[in-house]
Amino acid sequence: MKLNKIFSLNYHPKLIIILNDASFLGALASNILGMLFALHLLSDTMEDSYKYSLAIFSISIFITRVYTSYISTKYIRKNNRAKPIYLMIIFLTIILTAIFYSIVLWWAVLYEIDDISIFLIATIILSLIAGSSSSMSSIFVAFLLYISSNIISLIPALLYHGGEPFYIYAFIISVFIIVVIQSGYKHFNALKDSIELKEKFEHRVNEELEKNRQKDKQLLQQTRLAQMGEMISLIAHQWRQPLSAISSRVNAIDIKIEFGTYNLDNVDERNKFIEYMNEGHKHILNYVSSLSETINDFRTFFKPDKNKEFITITTPIERALSIVEIKMSNHNIEIIKDYRIDKHINMLSNEIMQVVLIILNNAEDNFEERNINNREITIITKEDDKHYIIEIKDTGGGVPNDILDKIFEPYFTTKDSEKGTGLGLYMSKTIVEEHNNGILSVKNIDNGVSFEIKLKKEEIR
Repeated sequence: MKLNKIFSLNYHPKLIIILNDASFLGALASNILGMLFALHLLSDTMEDSYKYSLAIFSISIFITRVYTSYISTKYIRKNNRAKPIYLMIIFLTIILTAIFYSIVLWWAVLYEIDDISIFLIATIILSLIAGSSSSMSSIFVAFLLYISSNIISLIPALLYHGGEPFYIYAFIISVFIIVVIQSGYKHFNALKDSIELKEKFEHRVNEELEKNRQKDKQLLQQTRLAQMGEMISLIAHQWRQPLSAISSRVNAIDIKIEFGTYNLDNVDERNKFIEYMNEGHKHILNYVSSLSETINDFRTFFKPDKNKEFITITTPIERALSIVEIKMSNHNIEIIKDYRIDKHINMLSNEIMQVVLIILNNAEDNFEERNINNREITIITKEDDKHYIIEIKDTGGGVPNDILDKIFEPYFTTKDSEKGTGLGLYMSKTIVEEHNNGILSVKNIDNGVSFEIKLKKEEIR
């Protein structure tokens, strides 16, 4: 790693948060507990006024460091970046802490207190240095500042005091510091690499998730386009009868006028003609209203859901049935409704309606392909402890067991390529489970198949 990166203030925000999180315990150990013990060792040689001054100095460092770490972490989590001034203040508190212990140690040496007390003060400093390898090494420059600021005074003070035990101790400390710096550097690199690796992994995961979302959108669009073609066919089918009736009514009026069926010069005949025209007008309005209702039904289908609706569980079922009821009737398919509950639930109703349509259309296709005579589709609404359930079952003979587990896979279909895309049930499962946080399952039953749409219970209004 280049030195300019080590000594830069542009550390990863997460590394700074690790330093900040360790600040309270580190400052408590060095600026409060260590301070009290060190000043206690100097109690016989230092005046109370000096001790109080040093205590206030150390406590001020503690408060400054802890508060700065708190606001630094808060700033990073809000802005997703660090503010260098906070890091510089933390560095300053680290240096001032080392200065505090330098004062204490040199006081002990210069005032020639007993060797044991000097040894204990040096050991306190050494212990704090060792602890900094884990509490400060996430920001390596902070770690180096703390060590160097302490060593500058620690080793010279021991050498100045003199004596073979202190020379040996100074040598041991020198070797120990090298080991601690190496350990801190490895810890810093391990933290940095783990954060970078985690971010790369998260970025890759997010990329893959976005690709999957785009793929699902494309599949959903393909499914909707296929359904749109079928819906347009259904619109034409449902419009045929009312348009034919309107045409017949208009032709009848034209014929009566052309052949003079009514003598408009005669008051009674004219009144009969007006009555006939009013009746025809009423019928035409009814037919036009029927056309309008058909458009509304299909417009609901094509309208994408953005927000969940708090509606009865039977609403999307009825909307789906209003679209396919004529087609089902023409194919001699009996729809049996068994609504055991009709409670309100939050759902993307248009999407649930599409799922119901897909299942109904698959059942109808299956009846036709297998030439089934007894054609029944039963729709049941019920509930268990955790779910509201829409069950749709038919008498179409069921699904072969060897492919039952595959029917929700994309592009898997048992239909001819002209009739099936293999996307309908795949997107149905996506809609129910990912968009509505529910469960879509299938099982074979006697002489048929059963689909269950399970939607988690919401608070009933």
